[in-house]
Amino acid sequence: WAELARLGLGEREARLLAGIDRRALLHDPQRCRRALHALMGELKASSAIALAETKRIAFLDGFFASQHFHRMVQDRGSLAAAYADFLLGAGLSTPQLPEVVRIEARLALSRRELAAAGGSDWRAPPRPSHLVRVARAPGVAIGRHTPDALAAIQAAERFLFDAGLVPALALVDDAPPLVLPPPTGAPPIGLGFIPTLAGISLVELEPPLFQALERVQGPTTVEAIGRQLAESLVDDEVLVAIA
Repeated sequence: WAELARLGLGEREARLLAGIDRRALLHDPQRCRRALHALMGELKASSAIALAETKRIAFLDGFFASQHFHRMVQDRGSLAAAYADFLLGAGLSTPQLPEVVRIEARLALSRRELAAAGGSDWRAPPRPSHLVRVARAPGVAIGRHTPDALAAIQAAERFLFDAGLVPALALVDDAPPLVLPPPTGAPPIGLGFIPTLAGISLVELEPPLFQALERVQGPTTVEAIGRQLAESLVDDEVLVAIA
């Protein structure tokens, strides 16, 4: 009761919760595993790297007992974002993991932004004859990330593809392990998270283009990035015209 009161529930709400038949809570024992399956689909490289280090599916199951999960439920937040925070806060030692998590979390957020705008049915508004203000199109984002993180994602995706061809590899002792390329220490590069017909794609951006998109944090005047570039990006549906 004290815990329920701490969460802001009154006596009536607490009694309703306490009155739930516990058998109902056990009716679907696989609901956490299904949720984990969906999360691993969104942060698949991150999950694979975490499992390669811990060797325990119980590590990922621990997300549902974590403060990250409980805070997400109480705040009605994003499950994928909470899962990413769980992985980032787990203290794992694989050096590429934090950036891999951040990239995949940003991809998940971009997918949600695009879906909220209509997904594949979204259509950019027509470009006016005189463009005044622009904003990023739904799902478009940028970030600076190292080539080491991208190489780790590619390695994990290849491993998962091969494992998916023969799922029974999980039962044998001589299955090839996930091997990540060793870190090179290469400096970060500018990446664009760009919606395409195939989903959200990662694109390496030239510095001038990255810097221009970096200036578009909301509705922005075309003078802030240059009229010619703004018109080109609107035509490519990376930016949209704002009335």
